[in-house]
Amino acid sequence: MDRKTTTLVLAGLLILFVMVISLVLYLTNPPRPVWELTQVWSRAFPQTEILKGINLIGDKTDEVFLAGPSGVAVLDSQGEVRFAANFTDAKATLGDLDGTPPDEFVVVHRGEGTSWQADAFQGDGSRLWSRALPDLAEPSRASSVDLEGDGRREIVIGDQRGKLVCLNSDGSIRWRFTLASGSADTYIRGLDDLPLGNGQMAVAAATYAGDLAVLDANGAPLWQSSGASARLRRLRVYDLNGDGRGEIVLGWENGRVEARSATDGKAIWQARMGQRVQEIHDAELNGDPSNREIVVGGKEGAVVGYSSQGMNLFSTSVGGKVKRLAATDLDGDGRDEVFVGTDGGRLYVYTAAGERLVDTGLGGTVLKLDTGKHLAEGEILTAAGETVGLWHVTRQRPPWWYNPLVAGFLASLVIAGLAWVVSGISPPPKLEYSAEEMSVEALQAKRKMLIESLSEMRRLQERGEIPPDAYEARMRELRSHIARTEAELIKLGVEVKREVAQCPNCGAPIEVGADRCPYCGQTLL
Repeated sequence: MDRKTTTLVLAGLLILFVMVISLVLYLTNPPRPVWELTQVWSRAFPQTEILKGINLIGDKTDEVFLAGPSGVAVLDSQGEVRFAANFTDAKATLGDLDGTPPDEFVVVHRGEGTSWQADAFQGDGSRLWSRALPDLAEPSRASSVDLEGDGRREIVIGDQRGKLVCLNSDGSIRWRFTLASGSADTYIRGLDDLPLGNGQMAVAAATYAGDLAVLDANGAPLWQSSGASARLRRLRVYDLNGDGRGEIVLGWENGRVEARSATDGKAIWQARMGQRVQEIHDAELNGDPSNREIVVGGKEGAVVGYSSQGMNLFSTSVGGKVKRLAATDLDGDGRDEVFVGTDGGRLYVYTAAGERLVDTGLGGTVLKLDTGKHLAEGEILTAAGETVGLWHVTRQRPPWWYNPLVAGFLASLVIAGLAWVVSGISPPPKLEYSAEEMSVEALQAKRKMLIESLSEMRRLQERGEIPPDAYEARMRELRSHIARTEAELIKLGVEVKREVAQCPNCGAPIEVGADRCPYCGQTLL
């Protein structure tokens, strides 16, 4: 195989290797889109506790409802204020009070003196009713729940002393219940509506000390529990297994996460995340809409996804205490992306498998996130520091040439080009000097070297270290060089003394360089 063929074959093998590696990289790590968050608008609002995109006016566009200790506000879709009111130590909740869309909202706040009162409003700020709550301590939670199944929501309020009061949709008092009392840790920490199946609803409530109760429509406890070994951080209600009944998901300061049955409060599953639970949110992580998964954030930055049976689906970590979680399907693959807000003002977006897509700063501690159904696809509401804002999440696909296959193809073209150029280069000629270009001394030295080469070739032939064909060809070449060298020396007037050898056949003397014995005709190799 000549040098050109060898070069082209090696180049072909190298091209094959490069393309195989490129294909493996493409299949194992395909080009991924780049995700970006672009702010649409922002508005100042302090200490946000409720942030929700919802239609409150009844028009064709959704509004943004804001609530905090100092008041409430309703913004239009462009962030402009449509209604705002100031209150003191307020807690608010949303719900349909009259059985017809859109929803209304209720604000529980400090009235005159030390008394508390609840005010109901329509989305445009029109007051529906006002109710004094003289026996209520400072409210810690408020929630709405349709206890009758008539489309009208009742309002349940929990206070700092472990007491609950339920108002009918017209503001009249429905029932009262004391969950716990006697210590500063008995304030209502968790409050949520709980589906019991068959259209029945209940209220799930818990104190910071870990006292739990599920109350029916009349405020009677279906079950209660107390004596928890840790303090409660979060109570959420989700239908994890898709049976129409909610499961109560609890997160504790000792890192325990558990799901309990709505019917008897028994634990369905428990898990440990190794740090204090900060937040819990539901998400669709496995692509199966028949059940629901949850994401839990911790004080040290852990973010863990759990299945409906409590199995760990993914685990990652952010650079600070998790403050808020949200989830929505951004790319339409049937699995939610997970939004994580931290106390350091960072907003992260992860895939359902825990791969980070976005890391951006919001300028303050993340207080609330909303990716609810009332927002347009790819939009998220954020409350960070003293500012609320609407962001649009976009996905930029990489150009078609941005993948390993194209890089491998280009590298192969370079290899092929170089191989073609190299194979076309002729080998350099042997560097020789003709006898005519050499001095007398050089010619004499060359003649001596050639004669020594003759002797060396004979020794190699006698030892059998050189094939006959190669030996004969080399001997002919050396004799030819000796003859030309001696002829040139004679031409320069130098007397040449012939070197004499002995004929191997007849023993007659023969000049070195002769091809045949002049006496017996023996061919000399």
